Amino acid sequence: MEQLATEVAATGKPVLLELGLVRTGMVARAVDENGELRIDGSWAPVCYDFTQAEAANIGQAYINYAVWMANKFNPKYLVNFIEANLYYADCGGPTPSWDVLVAIQKSAYDAIKAARPQTTVFPSIHIETLYAYQLDGWEQEQYDAISALNRDLIGISSYPFGITDELGVPITPYDLPADYLVRIKLRHPEESLAIAETGWNNSSISIGDTQNCIRDFPYSQESFARDYLTLVFASAYFAEFQVVNWWSMADSLGNDVQSTCYVREFAPYTACAGDPWCVVVNFIKDVSFEGNSELFSELVQKAFGGMGLKRYDGSERTEIMQIWRDELAK
Repeated sequence: MEQLATEVAATGKPVLLELGLVRTGMVARAVDENGELRIDGSWAPVCYDFTQAEAANIGQAYINYAVWMANKFNPKYLVNFIEANLYYADCGGPTPSWDVLVAIQKSAYDAIKAARPQTTVFPSIHIETLYAYQLDGWEQEQYDAISALNRDLIGISSYPFGITDELGVPITPYDLPADYLVRIKLRHPEESLAIAETGWNNSSISIGDTQNCIRDFPYSQESFARDYLTLVFASAYFAEFQVVNWWSMADSLGNDVQSTCYVREFAPYTACAGDPWCVVVNFIKDVSFEGNSELFSELVQKAFGGMGLKRYDGSERTEIMQIWRDELAK
């Protein structure tokens, strides 16, 4: 983190820092074993109970970590609770555990602001969950629960390509209603908003293995990402968003990886015959994402690996990058 903070500072650019503790699954635990770093991603169950005794230490550790990170990275904007409503929506709603989690978030906010009062600190909300994965949805009880969090504004996290129509077909950007990204502002004009993270995958995804491969799940193309980005900026102007943060500048994997179903293999992955992407995809399936299925873990990896303004090889997606540059120049 110290090396990364130094590299970030050298850019001279303002920083948006996002910190996580829990969504439905807890963040991995970092353990020092005889001077070696070990990352344990399965140390806690999904929907971790924050009322148990050890949670008090975890909560305080997170507060300390959040302040340490804020001091190291000197961010202009800091998300201190990523996609806060996922725990509420998927882990029982207004439970005593949720109340404890809210208290941790509030304490982290207060501690960060005391150390760095100039930093804008806020939680992010996954709006597909707030909308119950409906294009015209709205969960008022969920919004009320989120409103208890300390904040300078509300950050929106949005990946609407996961919504399906009445036939179970994934939507495209052209299905989104005009108010999709500004619904909070229309219902609660007192709120200040930002796009904490968003994106659309630039190419179609295949998941599964060589025996059972599901293709075009979902179907996509570069024009989808381009036109969704246009909607994002139009929404930002309308609702006066303070920040727009696209998921990534460049893809973290190539389009050929997104469209390939690899042989299913387990460590040491000998059937991959030295193909590093085959190993990576199988490793992700082995780890599992927040207790979900192998296919879901693969889908998450591939979808978020292909949202860049640039391709994996560094070449630009010309139309998308031009939209981005035009906005930066204003």
